[in-house]
Amino acid sequence: MLALAQETQDDIYGFLYDYTNVFFNWGGFFSGYGAYIFGETEQGYDPFDIGLNKPEAVRALEFLVSLSKSGLIPPGTDYGVAHSLFLEGKVGATINGSWVLADYRSAGIDYAVGLIPPLGGRRRP
Repeated sequence: MLALAQETQDDIYGFLYDYTNVFFNWGGFFSGYGAYIFGETEQGYDPFDIGLNKPEAVRALEFLVSLSKSGLIPPGTDYGVAHSLFLEGKVGATINGSWVLADYRSAGIDYAVGLIPPLGGRRRP
């Protein structure tokens, strides 16, 4: 996916999303690497088991930083930028929510919804 996304021309992007928003980063990237916020026990969450400083979370953050440093996602990309460029047909793939599907239909975009590929050698649960 990343190799395909790097095939950009001028102002056309293979992949773009609001990488500053934890909502989009957690489900796909942090949890994709196996990171967690609090550990779990049979009684519920364990507030003393903080997962954000574990190797899985560090790998996820390193991956997210690499998206910016590599130029794949330009600095300053936020929700408005990613969404408007996708609506203009200048983005091949994005991460967003179901609330934008009506916008995509109105813009005549032939879209598909898919899962983020497993990361860091992990398998999908």
